[in-house]
Amino acid sequence: MTNRRQQIQLSPDEQAAFFRERKKAALATIDKDGFPHVVAMNYFARDGAFYMTSYAKAQKVVNVRRNPRVALMIEADSDARLREARQALGEEAPAHVVPPREGQARHVERQE
Repeated sequence: MTNRRQQIQLSPDEQAAFFRERKKAALATIDKDGFPHVVAMNYFARDGAFYMTSYAKAQKVVNVRRNPRVALMIEADSDARLREARQALGEEAPAHVVPPREGQARHVERQE
């Protein structure tokens, strides 16, 4: 029996097409104080790598030079595959994060 995540998993070819067909992403880096720094970026994907341009003195570049650990979220809200995934996972899957005070976050379930 397969779980829901396995049911919506993309093949390597589907992943490559997904990344090629999109252009917008959110790039998250870590600032000098250890906090996330998230910026919208345009990108292109080729041979398993993501390419973006920026100024050398941009905060995201400074952050990456100091700490190369990053996260990249590809925007695909209007994608039919995402709608299929949401349907497979159920509408209860999305949750919200609400910062109760600076530097901390907590998970809050969706209110009905």
